[in-house]
Amino acid sequence: NNPNRHIQVGDKFGYDYNLHYMQEQLWGLSQFKYNKVEFYVGLQLSNSSFYREGNMMNGRYPTNSYGKSEKINSINYLTKGGLTYKLSGHHYFVANATYYTKSPLPENSFLSPRVNNTILTNLDNEVVFGGELSYIYKGEFLSARITAYETSFNNQTDVKSYYDDGLNTFVQIALQGIDKIHQGIEFGADVKLTKEISANFAANLGNYRFTSRPTETLLVENGSAPNQVNTIYQKYFYVPGPQNAASVGLKYNNSKYWFLSANFNYFDKMYLDFGPARRTELAMQQMGVGYGDPLIKETTQQVKLDGGYTVDISIGKSWRIKNYFIGINLNVNNVLNNQDLVTGGYEQLRFEPTVTTINKFPPKLYYGYGRTFFLMLSFRF
Repeated sequence: NNPNRHIQVGDKFGYDYNLHYMQEQLWGLSQFKYNKVEFYVGLQLSNSSFYREGNMMNGRYPTNSYGKSEKINSINYLTKGGLTYKLSGHHYFVANATYYTKSPLPENSFLSPRVNNTILTNLDNEVVFGGELSYIYKGEFLSARITAYETSFNNQTDVKSYYDDGLNTFVQIALQGIDKIHQGIEFGADVKLTKEISANFAANLGNYRFTSRPTETLLVENGSAPNQVNTIYQKYFYVPGPQNAASVGLKYNNSKYWFLSANFNYFDKMYLDFGPARRTELAMQQMGVGYGDPLIKETTQQVKLDGGYTVDISIGKSWRIKNYFIGINLNVNNVLNNQDLVTGGYEQLRFEPTVTTINKFPPKLYYGYGRTFFLMLSFRF
């Protein structure tokens, strides 16, 4: 806290703080089993407390940066339950549900943890509710499961930091009131085609969307402008990542303890993670566009990525020598060496709000590996 000192090698300067977090939990689970029915119930009670401790006084916040912040305490609970009904030895019906609250993470609870102790206003717990229904078939040659699921996440909080080109400084944004829903159908099956050959299939059709327009609090780190509060127009946007995925495979097991398998994997309906700065009224005002201008759609629409596929193979052999087992297994992933496989990505938070430079900072994309090999040797005794 001496602003006139000379910085030496190994000294700290600029930002220096700690986030202290503590949690206590009490939980219990009961299971009940009968001839036709099995079910369980579980409960959990937790208490979380955390605070920020600044190790350095910031000149812009001299009374609100050094030392301990107010301690945040949060009591949360979780309930869950499940039921399995055995119609027969082949047919099963399963239901599971949960409802719980979750304390916000310490790093998402302070407006600008690098420089001050300011806690977000209206900070509250996240609320999650989810459930699933499944039908399971177990037969001599076929095993299969189909599941319908839905989970809602409400009142999430997220704090981000980036350089704002409109304000020409670093800013922190706190997004509050983020709601989203995950729903879909999963299917999986294993089929015994012959004594030595089997096939498997798995697929998921998902619909993961944001269901609210969160509030953004923007703090200008150098203090050149007052805090701003904006609405982020992201309702009905897709949660980043692939929504649909499928895999089909064949496996050959030889009686002489070697095997060969191949899988075809596919994913689609994948969207970029989006930057909130593009989706505010303020951004449109800075660009000088009005209602109905096609540039609004170009600026705010969520980017959809192309789907992709891979082919993987695996071959292995094992030997038994008295009471010892030796095994070797070679996996080759992405056999076709597809190096244009985009697996995800995100829009940069930086955004220059002028008509000619809206795409000055293009999205960052993640690419999958090309052909890769993995060899494993094992020895069991």
